[in-house]
This record gives sequence, structure tokens and C-alpha cells, in this order.
Amino acid sequence: MKIKMKIISTENLRDHIINKDNVIIIDVRELFELQYGIIPTSIHIPLSKIEFFLSNPSIFKKNYNKDLTKSKHIIFYCRTGNRSAQATQIAIRLGFKNTQNYKGSIWEWSEIDPNVKRYGAFSN
Repeated sequence: MKIKMKIISTENLRDHIINKDNVIIIDVRELFELQYGIIPTSIHIPLSKIEFFLSNPSIFKKNYNKDLTKSKHIIFYCRTGNRSAQATQIAIRLGFKNTQNYKGSIWEWSEIDPNVKRYGAFSN
């Protein structure tokens, strides 16, 4: 069953970063993909490990030095929005109440950040 999720725009995500809002931005891509750039202030947790870290707040805190509660605002992203949608659904299923998928992900972020490059299929 698909769970309805909230989507965040590039502009809103940029505003959270600029305003230093109390939000956790999680990059769910694989480690080798980070060479193409990351969204500022984000942390990296591959999709395959999302459920483990979200289910273990003390381990999350130890690894990322961030407090994790069910009400924490969490934004997920990847390359084009598919894996981040899966991560968002996992978080919702685990009871997190304030999650968003950055559907545009790295693909759209690369349009506003010269440090981030498009890659993979259709990256011209």
C-alpha cells in the first residue's frame, strides 16, 4: 500500500538551508554517487540502511550528532526522487510525522548549485 507523502520544492528546501532551520536532510544515494555533489547540510545514509538508523535514535545520534524524534522534520533526497520516496514511506511507516520527499533531488538541485552535477541516464 502506498502511503501519501509530502513533497518539498527546491525553493522551500533552499530556504530551510539558508534559514538554518531545525531540519534533518538525508541523502539516500549510494556512497559512490556522492562524488557528483551533495546538498549542503545533508547527511548520508544509503537507502538500504534507512530503516535501521530511523529505528535506532541513539545510534543515529552517535553517528550523526543529531537528535531524532518522531516529530522531527526530515527531508529525504536521492538522484531523481525515487529512492527518496521509498525512504519517506519507510519513515512514515515507522511513525515519523513530519517527513518530506525532495522529489527533484540532485537532478533539480544541480540547476541552482554549481557544486552539484547531474549524472546517470538523461544527464546531458
